[in-house]
Order: sequence, then structure tokens, then C-alpha cells
Amino acid sequence: MNEKSKAIVEQARDQANKICNEQSRKAHADPDNFDQKTAVAWPDVFENAMVELIVLECARISDEVDETSTGQGAASSQAFKEHFGVK
Repeated sequence: MNEKSKAIVEQARDQANKICNEQSRKAHADPDNFDQKTAVAWPDVFENAMVELIVLECARISDEVDETSTGQGAASSQAFKEHFGVK
């Protein structure tokens, strides 16, 4: 795994930890109002973050390549994001 891939994994792990830790704090602070049905599992949050970060990286690379070759970088980047539903 190269350094960029390791960085993406680390970012996804940090995002998952942040979301799940916040969820856990809320559950402990007010257990009567915590809805277990809406709780998210760490693996799901991590997976979603990984996918989004990979798509964003692909879009960024596409921008760079398109801008260098054609001078029109934003079009394919936007197509990547729209195709995968990433904002």
C-alpha cells in the first residue's frame, strides 16, 4: 500500500472514530433518548468514508490529468462525483 492509500485509510478511520465516539457519548449522556435503531456501526461508517475518499481522490487526479491535457479539468471530476453520489 502506498503512502496516499495509507493516508486515505487513516482519514477514513479517523472519520469513523469521530462519528462513533460522538454517538457513544450521546448514548451515555442520555440513554433514554438514544435510539439504537438509528445507531451506526463503525465498520459501516469506515466503509462509507473509504469509498467517498477514494472517489474524491479519483476526481482530484482526473482534474489534474484533464487540466494538463485538455484544459478542462472540472468536467470529468464532476462526472466521477455524480456517478458515485459524492458531494
